[in-house]
Amino acid sequence: MIKDQLKDKNSKTAALRAQQQEIKKEQTFKEKTTESVKSFAWALGVFYFVQTFFLQAFTIPTSSMVSTLLVGDFIFVNKCVYGAQTPENIPFTGIQLPRYRFPSFKEPEQGDVVVFRFPHPELANMEGQLGLDYIKRCVAAAGQTLEIKNKELYVDGKLFSESFDFPGIHYYPYDPNSGATSDVFPKTMGTGENFGPLRIPAKGDLITISPNNDDFIKYLALRDHKQFERRADGYYVDGIKADSYEVGQDYYFMMGDNRDNSLDSRFWGPVPRDHVAGEGLFIYWSNVEAAKQTNYILKLFSTLNLSKVNWKRIGTIIR
Repeated sequence: MIKDQLKDKNSKTAALRAQQQEIKKEQTFKEKTTESVKSFAWALGVFYFVQTFFLQAFTIPTSSMVSTLLVGDFIFVNKCVYGAQTPENIPFTGIQLPRYRFPSFKEPEQGDVVVFRFPHPELANMEGQLGLDYIKRCVAAAGQTLEIKNKELYVDGKLFSESFDFPGIHYYPYDPNSGATSDVFPKTMGTGENFGPLRIPAKGDLITISPNNDDFIKYLALRDHKQFERRADGYYVDGIKADSYEVGQDYYFMMGDNRDNSLDSRFWGPVPRDHVAGEGLFIYWSNVEAAKQTNYILKLFSTLNLSKVNWKRIGTIIR
């Protein structure tokens, strides 16, 4: 009988141990799962932080910057050089955040290849699938005067191509079906082959308001977060009658290197300082087939198709 009791006791002990081992396995699985989730969340947070404030990847989808940047080039952009900005909202929530720009290392300069938020959102589809992030060359900074004469670009009276050493400006056959016109500048300002002269607005500039430029003033006021109105008895800025407009921030004139096939500041106006996001650094990958894909999965597979990679482009510094 004692033997049976010992046997029963050993069975209970073995069952208890097995139960404890199962509990321990469950705890270990939960701990590992929790740790994996924490690691993933941490990695995602670091990635988002770096992309927001330091380095962001972009893909070139159009030919407006040929030959500096080609369709299918994947580039890194320096987000902190012009002063990184806090995000507009909390990710995945839509909750808006107050915008703050950190101190910059420098201001955008003539000749820089700049990434910026499109300043004219109602025309966001003018260049196909480019969305809200554009990349162009800054050809004139705030306070400079720009003019195009027979396709030759002059800034402050000096030929632009003689001022900078970067891959040449190219003119490709113009697409007459683009039908692009400007609703910002007076019709007398011109667009394609001849444009200007135009002084690029600088913070503090006083511009006299007239029927010839009131569309341009309206454009500036909207970007400066002011209210501009045309009334029967004159013009009003923030509800106060005004015959001149004080510019609230610096502006930059952006153009594509492939000027004949680039919809840029000639059509949708100069870019305000608070829309500037970063400066192009270098090409880290180049695959034209990947750029054509809109589906994320297909884009990923196309990106990894080594037979379509333009190896000569990889590592090219953007100038």
